[in-house]
Amino acid sequence: MEYEDKIELMTHIFECIEEAMEVDSDDCEKEDICEDLFNMFDKVAEMPIEKKKRQWVKVWREKRSVNGSHSFLIKELLSLDKNEYKNYVRMSDNQFGFILSAVNEDLLKEDTRMRAAISPAEKLSLTLRFLATVSKQFLRVGFYSQ
Repeated sequence: MEYEDKIELMTHIFECIEEAMEVDSDDCEKEDICEDLFNMFDKVAEMPIEKKKRQWVKVWREKRSVNGSHSFLIKELLSLDKNEYKNYVRMSDNQFGFILSAVNEDLLKEDTRMRAAISPAEKLSLTLRFLATVSKQFLRVGFYSQ
């Protein structure tokens, strides 16, 4: 039972209790009706609330290995235009390979049952791209000069 359904049912039981109190009948009958309604209320209150299942990985991120910037853009730039690759990553393929070999073990993670790990090459390329774009932004705004 979901939270909203539980609240709605409990509210309805309270309304029934109020109506039962207003009914013209002997006190013994009112007590029996109210007792039954209170027991019903307790049973509803004890019912567990189902939690909504969350997605571990967003649907659009599942295709990262095919459509992601590393698997698609970096590899395409490397095969088609070495100058654009160097502009994007801010270094040559040999320099990237040298840095990757130095930090590969530190960046390597194992795949889990829940999701595939991000490759060291992808982590490094994303970090280099982030650092390259952030340094450009600081130069434009004027934080770098003083």
